[in-house]
Amino acid sequence: MLYKVPESNADRAEDNNKADIAFCLQLFNNAWQMGVIEEDLVHVFRLGRRGDENNPRPLMVQLASYTSKNLFLESLFKLKDADLKYERVVVAHDLTKVDHEECKRLVAQAKTMAQEQDALGNICSRQSREMGIVKIKQRN
Repeated sequence: MLYKVPESNADRAEDNNKADIAFCLQLFNNAWQMGVIEEDLVHVFRLGRRGDENNPRPLMVQLASYTSKNLFLESLFKLKDADLKYERVVVAHDLTKVDHEECKRLVAQAKTMAQEQDALGNICSRQSREMGIVKIKQRN
């Protein structure tokens, strides 16, 4: 899921979709140097109804392989050095409502544990389709 991706103002849905695919290809290839081609993108579509320009709809991107998705998620650190065009883009897993609520609960639990344990750096993580709290050492 990509959030805060600007929407095209084209009249036809097909043109909007082409603009979204072009944005994704630029993001993957320019910001992350992944070498993605259009055939690697199985489905790219917007979720929800079109609203105002200041609040673009989320963009669902389905990649051809799970390996591509992992490579993509492992390259997220490159966003901080990317062009200003990609600065506002937020990337997240596509979670069901149940998974989203579980993640929220785990984040709240991790924050409570971090406060109790002098901020050990507990976070909510989703790895191999299972969520849990992982302790990470803080960098100095």
